[in-house]
Amino acid sequence: MIKRKRRARLGVLLIVYTLVSLAAAAGVFFAARALGGYMIDRRVYTKERILSREKEYFNEFYSYLTENALSLTDRGQIEPWFEGRSDLIICAYNGGMPFAKDDNGVIIYSSVSDAGSVYELLQQEYEGYWYTRPITVKGDYMRSKTVRVMYFPMYSAHRALMYASVLLAFAVFALCLMLLVRRKTRYMSELSAQLAVMESGDLSVPMRIRGNDEITTLAENTEQMRLSFIERLRHEEEMTRSSQQLLTDMSHDLRTPLTALIGYLDLIDGGKCESEAQKAKYISSAKKRAYQIKDMTDELFEYFLVYSEQDETLETEQTDAVTLYMQLWEESAFTLESEGFKTELAPAEESACLNVNVKLLRRVFDNVASNVRKYADKNFPVRAKMYAEGGYFVFEAENRILEGNSRAESSGVGLAFCKRCAERHGGAFESGAENGSFICKLKLPTADRSK
Repeated sequence: MIKRKRRARLGVLLIVYTLVSLAAAAGVFFAARALGGYMIDRRVYTKERILSREKEYFNEFYSYLTENALSLTDRGQIEPWFEGRSDLIICAYNGGMPFAKDDNGVIIYSSVSDAGSVYELLQQEYEGYWYTRPITVKGDYMRSKTVRVMYFPMYSAHRALMYASVLLAFAVFALCLMLLVRRKTRYMSELSAQLAVMESGDLSVPMRIRGNDEITTLAENTEQMRLSFIERLRHEEEMTRSSQQLLTDMSHDLRTPLTALIGYLDLIDGGKCESEAQKAKYISSAKKRAYQIKDMTDELFEYFLVYSEQDETLETEQTDAVTLYMQLWEESAFTLESEGFKTELAPAEESACLNVNVKLLRRVFDNVASNVRKYADKNFPVRAKMYAEGGYFVFEAENRILEGNSRAESSGVGLAFCKRCAERHGGAFESGAENGSFICKLKLPTADRSK
């Protein structure tokens, strides 16, 4: 028997796995942001790199203006030059250090939409990062301008770092969750493979019990089912062998008394008896053989009734308990008294109604009488009594066990039949030896209790 213990809920484990994975992903995300920001500040956004790149942009911009004979005010022709050049601002003005809000002839070109606000921010916080040069370009009213170039790849770098950190964190989350859940999924795959083996009919492989959750409970229940199937198959095989052996033995054992019975009847019917005493002797011997055959056939019938898997609905009728018990016992007592037994019956002080199948109960009483004939001592009376007890009506029979008469060779089918019949009626049948006596007790529920 597999010992039960407190189970962890699989849903709680999955939540814990998810939280652990989220914690790991969050740690990786912030670590990547911190490390990436450090690398950007050290490798990307250095003053030397920025000024060098701004100088290159200035030269390209100035060459573009001179080659195309453009003025700084030719916005429609200059703006296409900014396509593909991100994070760049070029500002031209007459002199001084203007802000975008000043009306000092400031001209701003940029690859960003909100260039004016960005220009003010960058001019205030990163003054040392601007590359500044005076230029002279074509223009009727403009002789010279001061051009300032600002290249700020930090924003694009940090944006790319954000995307990369998110992707890396998601990958870590998925990997951690997969590794944590993998053990469960592998266990489920193992169970599925073992179930496939069981389905093929091989019950020799035990289920692997591992863990402490609902999947483990499923594996344990499946293992119990496997063991139950094995036990049931073993029982069925034993029953099949027992049935075959019983039929073989019964066929052999019936032949002897049946042959003897036919022989006695032939002698009597053929008038071959030399005297009435001999005829009476043949009749007595034939009677014993008939009873022997009856006992054998009853045992065969009861064997199949006890061990049959069918459990059909029991047809019952309501009857008076005292009347029924007295009638059935009188029939059995008559048989016992004809064989030299003495019987006594103590009737109940009050009766009750029973819902019973009279045919089955008659066989129960026949078994009780048969048990008395085989194992009781004729020198002591067979005592029977009936009484009401706790919602049941009880019939009890007691006989003295004959010394030297062993029940070891008994198949036990008769008493098992009595127990089965009583259980089908919702009652019980108890039997056993006590102080040299054998007691049988039949308990059937009264009509009020059985409803």
